Amino acid sequence: CISQMKWINDVLINGKKVSGTYCIRHHIDQSQTVLEVGIGLNLNMGSHFFNQVDQPITSLKHECNLEIDRIILLECLLNSLRKNLNTFFDKGFQPFHQDINQNLACIGQTLTFDLNANHDSLITPEHYNHPSLPPKLIQAEITGLDANGKLIINPSNQLQQMLVDARGKICKVPSSHP
Repeated sequence: CISQMKWINDVLINGKKVSGTYCIRHHIDQSQTVLEVGIGLNLNMGSHFFNQVDQPITSLKHECNLEIDRIILLECLLNSLRKNLNTFFDKGFQPFHQDINQNLACIGQTLTFDLNANHDSLITPEHYNHPSLPPKLIQAEITGLDANGKLIINPSNQLQQMLVDARGKICKVPSSHP
């Protein structure tokens, strides 16, 4: 089976969503911040549920043709998360960059982006709170991730590349950007 990442938070197997993640930062006060992390995984879901969702989905049980033990999988996920967080804290995004870029599902696809969608968080986009900002849509081809994990897009009507950060904010690439 072919697994890929769909920027920024989905995992696909054979082009169907099997997992999704989210991270939300909460500011407790001026000195404390808490990160809420969630992982959803279609583990032992039967195929009769697949048509009840508005996008192609699958489960590990369906793709691997075997029942997965939730406790064993949770232990493996936590161990992997601990190891990868330690690597990230020590070395940043760089050790993950090439692998993620090679497994990014949307490279080469042209998608629609809203230049006025300046997201405050993954849950509540600012422009929903500001109805005076009409959508400003552009078509852009996905070319990969930069060294910081931002999505690189090439708008079809512009010569300059743009970046999309994890919050969905779109900005032009500075000329000194690697």
